Amino acid sequence: MSNNNTRPKTNSITHLVKIVAKEVCDESMHSRYQHIMLMKNEINDLKSAVKKLQEILFTVKVTNLNIDTKEALKKVHNDLLKAGGLWTDDEDTLLERELNVAVNAMAANHQRSKGAIKSRLQKMMQYGLNGLDDI
Repeated sequence: MSNNNTRPKTNSITHLVKIVAKEVCDESMHSRYQHIMLMKNEINDLKSAVKKLQEILFTVKVTNLNIDTKEALKKVHNDLLKAGGLWTDDEDTLLERELNVAVNAMAANHQRSKGAIKSRLQKMMQYGLNGLDDI
């Protein structure tokens, strides 16, 4: 509320009441505005925290999926010099697991279902779109 020294002088009580009411209203509006701005900042902070948590959870999910493939990868690692040779069942299993991890990551990144990602990849492979041959 404003100090009495800064109020305009008046001989009317009605006018003085209007002045004081306006000061109270202005102060209340300012206080509400400050409260709203604080809440807006808190909401933005919460949004950032949620986004970070989602990234952490996604990383944990992908890491947990990769744990299953690490042992299979060690087993196949010694046979990587098989260029042109036949694929083993272990290699096929590892390839399927790695593809599943990749599809899960792509689905999360594009906010689409795994089925949508698989369908799009099949279409890209069929028509050779978007540099898929460079992979």
